[in-house]
Parts: sequence; C-alpha cells; structure tokens
Amino acid sequence: MAKQYKIKISPDGQITAESIEFKGKECLKHLETLEDLLGAQIIDSEFLDDYFVTEDLETEETTTEEETENVYLNNG
Repeated sequence: MAKQYKIKISPDGQITAESIEFKGKECLKHLETLEDLLGAQIIDSEFLDDYFVTEDLETEETTTEEETENVYLNNG
C-alpha cells in the first residue's frame, strides 16, 4: 500500500487525519502541510505502532489491521 493520509470530516466539523504506511517520525514532516491544506490547526494527536518503527527495520510479520497515526484538527 502506498503512503497516504485518510481524512474524515464529521458532521460537527471535526477533522481526523490518519497517516498510513509512514514509519517512524516520517509522518511528522507532513503535519504543517495538512494544516495548510485543511485550513485547520492540530489540537491533539496520538502515536500508533508505526511511529515506533524505524525505516530500516525489516520484518516478516504482516498484519491485516491498518497501523496509523490519528491527528485531530480544529478548523474553527
């Protein structure tokens, strides 16, 4: 799967962005761009398993669950 962001906008205007297939701190490089594109400001974030993986780490283990970083933005 390619690196991507999944963005959800709830009926109350809350924006949630999830990074997919980014390893380690790589996802942090794009947070300012996400804020600019969405006209929003990050108010909360949490690091999931992929954040703690280094890019040069190779493993044979596969998973069926998406491992993402959740970012909560405020556009108001």
